Amino acid sequence: MIPKLNLLSAFAAVLFFFLPWTSIECHGRQMATQTGVQVMTGGGTAVEQNDSVRLEVKSRKDPSLGRSYLAIVALLCVVSAVVTGFAAVVTGHRSFAGGPGMLCAWALACLVAQASLDFPAKRELAKELAGKGGGRSKSGPESFERALSQEAASRIQVRLLPGFYAELAALGIPTLILLNGLLDRLRAANEKRA
Repeated sequence: MIPKLNLLSAFAAVLFFFLPWTSIECHGRQMATQTGVQVMTGGGTAVEQNDSVRLEVKSRKDPSLGRSYLAIVALLCVVSAVVTGFAAVVTGHRSFAGGPGMLCAWALACLVAQASLDFPAKRELAKELAGKGGGRSKSGPESFERALSQEAASRIQVRLLPGFYAELAALGIPTLILLNGLLDRLRAANEKRA
């Protein structure tokens, strides 16, 4: 039962890489979204609002949004967890049972670290906006443009969407199963000594 649950959770985690993970906002207005795959590749889906308040969505690949190498490592761990989970279910060997949990724990750690460090899109957009209006003039239009660009750069927010939390939950299930198994082994070892 546990190997099948690990396999199902790891497979769901792979699928959740295709859900929207982040919303890139400036002054509280959504500018773009990124799926897990787009976070890894530096792409994004721009969301523009026109006069009739109808959303027009255009997909684009924008390398200036920055790649997340931690998300790439997380995906590699999740795909490896699916492979080892499938091997555990098919062969029935107990030696494969802890593999998916360990790999999902590494993927979970990578994604939590990425969320705490901010996503690359925020850094890249802030750097790009701060670079605009980089003239050295202290007065005139260049100074005003630089001040506006710096203000806009300081207002960029990357908000996590439910798809990212679903990814963390899918990775958390095998991780918790692994931790529970380790705690059971520690208890059993302590009972043998006593």
